[in-house]
Amino acid sequence: MSKLEQLQKDVEDAEAAFSHVYEEWKDDAFHLDAYAVAIEVAKKALDDYLKEQANEYETKIEGFKLLDLPAVSGWECYLFGSAHGLTLIPKKGDVPNWFWRKMQYLILGNKWVKNPKEKGNE
Repeated sequence: MSKLEQLQKDVEDAEAAFSHVYEEWKDDAFHLDAYAVAIEVAKKALDDYLKEQANEYETKIEGFKLLDLPAVSGWECYLFGSAHGLTLIPKKGDVPNWFWRKMQYLILGNKWVKNPKEKGNE
């Protein structure tokens, strides 16, 4: 039985014991308070365990680093002549010059298109 299951069982047992003796001692505040304190202690232990587990999980998440993707250029290359097939979008600064774009088109059918949103830079 895991620690979480054990703590949940302790809370359930304390609540069951309280409901069992409530009818007998409903006029005896001392005994009812003792059972209520036992329930609170069990719930506090469960809450502390859950918070500890959450802190461990947050620490594990902080250890990861998101990828820093490079900025994309305003160009798209439709590989092998199809705008509906494979498309290559190079990162900024890695766009081939006019000659290489034209040779790729003539030999391989790769069509380079300037993105309309990025018309200003090459």
